[in-house]
Amino acid sequence: MESRREEPPAVPEASERLLTQSTRALRLARELALSADSSTIAQLLARHVGEISGGGPTAVYLVGSGRAPLQAAAVGFLVRQPLGLPRVVARCFEEGRLVAAGAGEVAELAGYGASCREAFAAPIAAGGEIFGALLVGVPTGAHVGIHPSLLVTATELAGASLANARRLALTHAEARRDPLTDLGNHRAFQEHLDSVLLRAHSTGSQVTLLLCDLDDFKRLNDDEGHPAGDRVLRELARTLTQQCRAGEEAFRVGGDEFAVVVDGEAAAGIQLADRIRRATAQHLVGQTLSAGVASFPVDARSKEELVSKADLALIAAKRAGKDTAITFADDGEAGAGGTSLDLLYRELRERMGESGFRDVALRELWNAGRALGRERTCEGMLQAATRHLAVMLRATACAVSRLTDGALVDDVSFAHAPWRLDTGGMFLVDDYPQTKEVLESGVPRAVSLADESLDESEAFVLRKLGLHAVLMLPIRVRGRPWGLVEVYDARQRSFDGADTALAELLVGHLEVLLAQFEHAEAVERLYRETLASLTSALEAKDDYTSAHAREVSDLAVAVARRLGASEELVQAIELGALLHDIGKIRIPEAVLHKRSALDDEEWAVMRTHPVVGERILAPIEALANVVPIVRSSHERWDGGGYPDGLSGEEIPLGARIVAVCDAFRAMVEPRPYRPALDLEAARAELDRCSGTQFDPSVVTALLRSLDARHAGLEPYELWRPDHLVEAAS
Repeated sequence: MESRREEPPAVPEASERLLTQSTRALRLARELALSADSSTIAQLLARHVGEISGGGPTAVYLVGSGRAPLQAAAVGFLVRQPLGLPRVVARCFEEGRLVAAGAGEVAELAGYGASCREAFAAPIAAGGEIFGALLVGVPTGAHVGIHPSLLVTATELAGASLANARRLALTHAEARRDPLTDLGNHRAFQEHLDSVLLRAHSTGSQVTLLLCDLDDFKRLNDDEGHPAGDRVLRELARTLTQQCRAGEEAFRVGGDEFAVVVDGEAAAGIQLADRIRRATAQHLVGQTLSAGVASFPVDARSKEELVSKADLALIAAKRAGKDTAITFADDGEAGAGGTSLDLLYRELRERMGESGFRDVALRELWNAGRALGRERTCEGMLQAATRHLAVMLRATACAVSRLTDGALVDDVSFAHAPWRLDTGGMFLVDDYPQTKEVLESGVPRAVSLADESLDESEAFVLRKLGLHAVLMLPIRVRGRPWGLVEVYDARQRSFDGADTALAELLVGHLEVLLAQFEHAEAVERLYRETLASLTSALEAKDDYTSAHAREVSDLAVAVARRLGASEELVQAIELGALLHDIGKIRIPEAVLHKRSALDDEEWAVMRTHPVVGERILAPIEALANVVPIVRSSHERWDGGGYPDGLSGEEIPLGARIVAVCDAFRAMVEPRPYRPALDLEAARAELDRCSGTQFDPSVVTALLRSLDARHAGLEPYELWRPDHLVEAAS
């Protein structure tokens, strides 16, 4: 039987071949649309175009960061090492268009193990920018080629995908980068922490979180402005970056709060914290930093718990005096049941119950606690407490009242707009049985208009304020009743156990801070009394001078506060007023007690006392900000004063205030050589000398303070329930 010679396969018709290639190009387009990184795009392009060309060698070259083309993907080549840049590809880049390989260029490809009968190179571009080039060869003996239009279509699709990928990468980077410090932001921190914790969980390794912030940063912003604060934040970010080693990544997660994720144990975190603190003290003059450290899985078993416990440790560092670093595992107050922080954390869980516990609530609580701890005045701390309690409990308003002689007097309040809670009220405790029970028992209580057991007096207050529910929490300081916190809501709700537990813990923190403020005030009083002993020598020579200094001091404080002076400046002015005549110790009694007007020689002696006072106080370092007030307290606004002839705002504000208050008190007090002026005459004299002897703004502030004092202003309105008023009448 005659054997039949096998015929070569029939060559598909051109239209069928083009349809097949177009179908593959559509598949390429679909997969490119789902790709978001350049490496995947290059591999898809090389594979699909290789299939379209009949299995020929294909390579993709992308422009690198140095603008030099680098091979990103290749199929169909026999050699394994990365391909160099073939001449045909280089020519494609130079000409910026589709080019066909010449004979020599085809021969060069054979050196890479690619036997081609023809080859093409096409630029990969989009929007006029070239991202790379595609090289495709049609293998020798292949019946299938590639239509140039399909090659251009494939490169255009790839160019669009690469442009989108770059835009996405830039958007992704910008969305995770803090523009001020160029560190990763809160989103980047969360994603990075997720990643390292997942790896630590699978490998059994440890991850440590360090949270840190600048001490008293709010004061820097207030005193020097936000541009100065921004400069400090940028410098701190540079310091963090310089101090971080391999496996340590820094982020800015809040205003002045930074986080560093450490791939290692807590010991590595505390070492890093110490390096950062030392570097901060060295590079940021006048700034200190506190840090809290917690580790996974030793301290925490989840991301939320890790962040919360690092935050708790940071709070402990602040309470320990700042400029320190504390780990959650050892906050310096450990007991048999664990650290004080751990006990506090577990207490919140127990009191709220596992089902009602939310780590977000814990973080809100400790953010509130930190905010309270940053306040430098008792009023500011109470104001922060009302604001955070209202926000934390999703309530309408919050108020703090102080207990005084059997009455609650409104101290501070906060309300979400458009509500107002400025009652300015005084409430007799005996008029409100449920409130009285809370104060005496020390147990919080929540009531609402929907409660059948609601006392009529409590209902009176709620209706008058236009509110529905209130959560009352007693404040006790050093074991004695101090006041009451009231959290209000206008909605028809009742505060539950979880609300009460959360609020009670923040109020407990408030009680600790109030005790600290009371202690600080007691120390400050002792300090003032000690300084007052410097004037005791005056009493033996001039009883008027000592009493006069105390009166001037009281007035000066009222004026300084009316002018909006900082608390630090108010304290300096108070002491400056108290000590402004200390130099009179060196003035002869004959001059001090002279019953007639002083002559020129005697005035020359009297005018030495500010400089003498400065010399007496200068060696006392703690009085450095008081000395300028004492020296300049007899300068005049018009420059005619002594000892330096300063004028206008050259004179320290504290000295300008003391000068006006000193002159007023001198006018209304009798002198050996004249009787006291009446109040109206003294006011008229102040007006007459405003703008010449005295700072006009200080005179205005003093007159308003005198008006308030003279009127005996009582800012509190007595709130009595209607039924008690009717019964009394």
